[in-house]
Amino acid sequence: MEITDIHEMIYKYLYDKHLADSTFKFTTRTRNNRGRLEKGYWFTGGEDYIEISFWKGKDSLAKINNIGFTVLLRNTRKEVYYNFSCKDGNNCEVINKLVAQFNLRKIGNPVNNYWEKTIISNFYDMNQIIVALDTFINNEKKVIDRIIQQNRGKGIEFIPDKDFEKNIQKIENIRSTC
Repeated sequence: MEITDIHEMIYKYLYDKHLADSTFKFTTRTRNNRGRLEKGYWFTGGEDYIEISFWKGKDSLAKINNIGFTVLLRNTRKEVYYNFSCKDGNNCEVINKLVAQFNLRKIGNPVNNYWEKTIISNFYDMNQIIVALDTFINNEKKVIDRIIQQNRGKGIEFIPDKDFEKNIQKIENIRSTC
């Protein structure tokens, strides 16, 4: 199971959802550091993980989204989880409401401001990732959307149409040349 195969599978799944519902948007890799877009790394991450979000809001200290859906392929660890992060102190008001809603506990140091909930602790097939992602979209994402809607202007927002279209077009251009 190659990480680029997972990127492609998730991208197709999410893009098809967007084509069926134009209000459904997701984050993609915005910077092409180390030529990763040409290698098929459509989302934030590296050789051993993928992180996707459905909202605009970054933790600049942790270098991740404030709210992320993560697929981890690190050595023998193959996990799928969602995470909340506000290590840099920004957007913590919304994150704290989400943490309370989902009753999560902090991971690591008590002042770390990072929470995570494992969905799959050891996946063995790529279809399990899609099932977990679909479950997240149909359950947790709906709750998160509602809380973000109630807290507009507090840092975490919905992805603007023009940002989404620009980033998708970049990926579609690369995919069409492969």
